[in-house]
This record gives sequence, structure tokens and C-alpha cells, in this order.
Amino acid sequence: MLSAFLLVFVYACFFLTAFFANSKHTKIKLLKQLGLAIVIFGFLVLNVLYSFIAIYSENNIAQPFVNKWMAETTIFKGSSYWLFYPPILMIIVLFALWTICKYWKKGSQLLKVTAVTCGFLFILCTDLFPWKLLNNSHNQLIETIQFPFRFFVPFTVLLLLAVGLLLEKWHTRSVIFGLISYGLLLLSLFQTGISTNNALNVWHQTESFLNFSVHTYFTSENTSEIKKSFFIKNKVQALQYVVKSTPDYLPVKTVKCKDKYSLYHHQVINKQKYFHKSVKGNKLVVEWEGRSVKNIQVPVIKYTDTILRLNQKMLHTNVKLSRIGTPSVKQRKGHNELVVSYRSDRLLDTILIFNFISWLIVFYMNYKFKFLNE
Repeated sequence: MLSAFLLVFVYACFFLTAFFANSKHTKIKLLKQLGLAIVIFGFLVLNVLYSFIAIYSENNIAQPFVNKWMAETTIFKGSSYWLFYPPILMIIVLFALWTICKYWKKGSQLLKVTAVTCGFLFILCTDLFPWKLLNNSHNQLIETIQFPFRFFVPFTVLLLLAVGLLLEKWHTRSVIFGLISYGLLLLSLFQTGISTNNALNVWHQTESFLNFSVHTYFTSENTSEIKKSFFIKNKVQALQYVVKSTPDYLPVKTVKCKDKYSLYHHQVINKQKYFHKSVKGNKLVVEWEGRSVKNIQVPVIKYTDTILRLNQKMLHTNVKLSRIGTPSVKQRKGHNELVVSYRSDRLLDTILIFNFISWLIVFYMNYKFKFLNE
């Protein structure tokens, strides 16, 4: 969702500039094209939108954690590595700033919009924007952002676009500038080599061969086996050795479930080794051996429309669930099998067919447009 928000924001800056800078006839044409683009986009992602609405309307979905220290994760404080790594980035920033200021009056409209949007995104990355004040307002949109340094990614993209526009118009024929550019390119390659070598040195260490982060766990103490699993063609074993407790978007009982990370670790990750999971058709099959008849917690997640079938018997909707949606079932002595599936309605099937037809129409129109222009 955050990526979509950033994309819409950048598009809006360019669209609004073009809209207000043109005549009434062009404005109407732009609005028609915008409306057509929104309709086409809606048809192409209709299945995603419907699934999103269906899941959220019937379940209390756990949201990503709220960062209470957003002001401490700007590029001027705890996330300053975004600004100084790689080192050549600072040179590009200073060059772009100096050149844009020098040629501002002669610059094209595209360059000016790119520069202004780029500058605003840079401000969003820093303490110049009142993140602490907004964070205390408990606004859901602000809480979705989590880390201000995320604006640095679109800033970098627009920065490179601005540099490209500058070089295209003013510096492409300069021999001295060409030599400097090649020198910076070689410096960048050298810096990339050093970074790769540092990463390899960390990898060869026994204890910290992987960067430790919050809620990341190793399911094996055998360091050599974990390393070997990353060089096998089938990466299933590597994913089983290194797991992360990320309970985002689980069907929690209350939206403000404070210990959901710990619950996911204990109720799902730690219990995986006692169960065997496989996929048959469009269903998840969970198998295990029971030593006695008792109620146990199975490491799967049940949403409102999830169907559970235990040992060939359908479980009713009154299954006892934990705070993060893991079901408790009564096992029998010996082999047990829990089949997990999801109830899809006919409307979704119709939407999928309509969505498929929409993609075919788009591909056909794109091919026809290219064919007519040749």
C-alpha cells in the first residue's frame, strides 16, 4: 500500500503540473485520459480489490507495527547511512543541486517538476518535516509510513532522472566532464567491490554470518548446514532454517494485539517441526502423529472463510482460535490429518474470468496499436 501511495504521489506531481500549465481543451483531454487509465487499472486489478475488501470486511486484520520513534529514523539521525552510502551519492546530490540552481531559468518544465518533487521527497526524509508532531497525532496514514527514510528511494530515482536531463542538455559534449564521469564510474565499481567483499567477510564468520534483525530466528544450530542450504537449487531448506516472526495481516481477535510477534513465534514457528505440511490441489494438508487423545494447537491460520477438515470430518465455525487465529483441534491417537482450504464465492470466479478477459483486451489493443504505427 505504501508503494502505491508513493507512486500515486509522484505521478500526481507531474500530472497536476501538466494540467494547470495547459489550455482548457488540453485539460479536458488530460482528465479523459486520466479517467480512462483509472478504469483500465480498476479492471486489471479487480480481483485484488475484491479479495482485499472481502478479507478486511470479515476479519480483524493485524496491521504492521506502529513506529513510535519515526523522528529518530530520518536520514539525519538513525538512518544516515542512506545519505552517505554509497559515498558517490553525495557527489551526485551536490552536482545536481549546483547545476539545477545554475540553469534553473533555462531548464525545461520537466526538469523543474522533477527537481521540486525530488526536493520535497528529500525533506520528507529529514527532520525538516515535523514527523514527531504527526506521529503523536496517531494518524493512520502517517503510521502506515513507519520509517521516513523510505522516501529516499523515490528521491534517488528522481535525482537520477534530473541528472540525466541535465547531462542530456548541457554536459554531454564536455571532454573534462566525460573524464570525470568515467572516473566516478570506476570509483563506484571499486566501492561495489569493497561492499561485496565486506559482505563475504561477514558471511564467513561463524557467529554472525547473517545480519541479525528483530524477530529473526534460526531453527538449526548447525552453521555449516545453514550456509550450504543457500547454495542448493531448492531453497525450501534455507527458508526453513531462517525464519522471521512477521504476523502482519493475520486475523487477530483485537486489532491492537500487542504481543502478536511473540504469539506467532511460539504458536506457529516453534511448532512447525512437529507437523508435516504439503499442498494437494488447492488445499493445504497438515499431518502429524498423536500420542494420545487431546486438544492441540495446529500451526496454521484460520480466517472467516477458511474451511477445516480434521480426519475426514468437517469442523464447524465454532473452532477455538488463539488471538492470532491458530485453531485448537482434538487429535486422535496415531495419524492425524487436517485439510485447510478457503471458501471462494461465485462472484470471485466471475471476477477472475472478467479480469482475464480484460488482460487479453489490453494485450490485443497494445499489439494493434504497435502494428498500426509500424
